[in-house]
Amino acid sequence: MQVGTAQQLIAGGVVELAVVSGVDLFGLDVILNVQRLLRSAQGAYEAVRVDGMPELLPSFDRLMRPTTGGRTA
Repeated sequence: MQVGTAQQLIAGGVVELAVVSGVDLFGLDVILNVQRLLRSAQGAYEAVRVDGMPELLPSFDRLMRPTTGGRTA
């Protein structure tokens, strides 16, 4: 999916270079452990959050969005 998004950004002239990173394969046990750790971190974050801090930590409930640094020279 990320490679397709990168290809579209390049083909559309939005960026000249896109870097795609990630892991090709996760085991279910790894995913479940990461979700457990993230939910724990989210709960702790909400307990200490004060005004001015970002509202949310990363989440598995939303799709990842591409990040671009603009055009390269």
